[in-house]
Amino acid sequence: WFDHGATRVVLGTVAVKNQNLLRDVCTRYPEKVVVSIDARGGYALIDGWRTRTSFTPMELARNFEDVGAAAIIYTDIDRFENHPESSFAGTTEIAAAIRIPVISTGTVDTLDDVSYLKYLPNISGVIVGRALFSEAIRLEDAIAVASGPGVDPSLAEEGVRARPSVIPKAKRAPNYRTLGQELLDLERAHKAGVISDSQFEQAKSGLLQKFAS
Repeated sequence: WFDHGATRVVLGTVAVKNQNLLRDVCTRYPEKVVVSIDARGGYALIDGWRTRTSFTPMELARNFEDVGAAAIIYTDIDRFENHPESSFAGTTEIAAAIRIPVISTGTVDTLDDVSYLKYLPNISGVIVGRALFSEAIRLEDAIAVASGPGVDPSLAEEGVRARPSVIPKAKRAPNYRTLGQELLDLERAHKAGVISDSQFEQAKSGLLQKFAS
């Protein structure tokens, strides 16, 4: 694949079944091999989610990092299959435990989710599929939220402590404007010169603190 112009490749089942191959590929192509971990019920799955291994996602993530993987794609199957408001705990724990970047998948159903993941340490990106196909979000809005300005580290820590799974249902009523959409509107107003830099920072801080409370 690299000979044909690919900048990175993703290994899944083979990375679990053949550690020697993974090590050899990572050594030969440093910073170019990404490894995928699919997890359900606290254990990693392989063979297209059909086979449960005896490894926890954390064990595999640390092992893949030691072998030389450039990044981890982490699929939270429980969240993907069961409920869009379930915990981000699996994703945040993996990201906090390793130094290489984590790309989250199976976790985005709203712009709220994009906003939340954006401010978590060591989450370098998200893979979005179902939310786009169902038209729950638009790609251009998700990209705008994900690429928007950063936040003060203290606010990022507040985001880590926030738990969407315990947000009252009233805050997620159909007419509720998500944090992601509010941040997007705020950023557009700032770029258009409607609000000053200080007003933008103050309003952004208020939104993030509201989400974390």
